[in-house]
Amino acid sequence: KTSYRRLLGKMNSAKKTTSELIHDVHNFSLNVDTREIFLNSHIADCEEEAGVDWRMATKFNKNIRLLTYGSRANQPILIHMHTVGGNWEDGLAIYDIIKSCTNTHITILAYAHARSMSSIIFQAADTRIFMPNAIWLMHMGDMGFDGQAQSFEAEAEWAKKDHARMLDIYVESAYGSVAYKGKSRKQIKNFIDRGLRLKQEWYMSARDAIEHGYADAVFGDTGYEDMETIKN
Repeated sequence: KTSYRRLLGKMNSAKKTTSELIHDVHNFSLNVDTREIFLNSHIADCEEEAGVDWRMATKFNKNIRLLTYGSRANQPILIHMHTVGGNWEDGLAIYDIIKSCTNTHITILAYAHARSMSSIIFQAADTRIFMPNAIWLMHMGDMGFDGQAQSFEAEAEWAKKDHARMLDIYVESAYGSVAYKGKSRKQIKNFIDRGLRLKQEWYMSARDAIEHGYADAVFGDTGYEDMETIKN
């Protein structure tokens, strides 16, 4: 019998037919030949986007492990991200998965927006690119609770730690940027925290987000002219 390891090796090396590639992209959000992953919500028969959830995170984990195994494991990966955001824990799972790929250069191309949880996922990439009309949004997120008072207090305390973790991720990207030039990490953290509490919904254009350190380029910029260029 062909072992699972040999099967993965074949998937990473063998060229597929056009119909097979189309099937994989539409059903599994993956193109093995071109090393592209499509990070989007679970498609369901409803008008509202599901956003980042366990289905997105588990599918993404499978896809990226397929691409980081075998003879092509160290070759670059391009992630096409189109999602409004969603669940905090599942989003951090995706963030951690990308960060774990230390020997593979990963680029994320953000469509429409990098907002809420997807703005956090965006920060995990080695190269972060906006499509020209994409926007940036960060906020503190929403919470809902139904249960005993003691449990509510525990949830609230943990939410404070999550907020600090979110700020740390933004600060690491913002440190040394044009907008925060000369400021310490502590100063940046305090500024972002105040801004989030004041604005609640902190929007930026792609160019403004780059100035603040949250992205590297806009698709079409010099060195990022087309899909083949940004993949390599």
